Amino acid sequence: MIRRPPRSTPKPSSAASDVYKRQNRELASGGISVFDEVDSGVGGRVGARIGHALRRLTTTGSQQVLCVTHLPQVAACGDTHLIVSKSPDDDADGRTTIDIRRIDSRDSRVEEISQMLGIGDVEGRESANRLVDEAVAAFS
Repeated sequence: MIRRPPRSTPKPSSAASDVYKRQNRELASGGISVFDEVDSGVGGRVGARIGHALRRLTTTGSQQVLCVTHLPQVAACGDTHLIVSKSPDDDADGRTTIDIRRIDSRDSRVEEISQMLGIGDVEGRESANRLVDEAVAAFS
């Protein structure tokens, strides 16, 4: 079963709460949960808590999670990282082409997370490495 959260803008303090509530309900039932920008309107620390809560859904039960996020702290908590990009298709009468690409290597993942941080230099890669390391350590 796929459930989609409503398209309202959550209050920063309620986003993590919503994930925790869903986590408790979903653990017993298993299945797939889709979270579309559940981290909207929150910052880094709360985003990391949301990412960890989403990751717990997959490690403590038979739950699968698909999460659409723009927040690097959430992306760092995932097992699989997909990049989704949209572009106008010149040959398709104004329609949009969607490209989905899986990132397989850790280096590519760290590079993408550093881009999400908005820091593409050595400092950005170090910060991205730290985010990934912290997420891995939390669930090892």
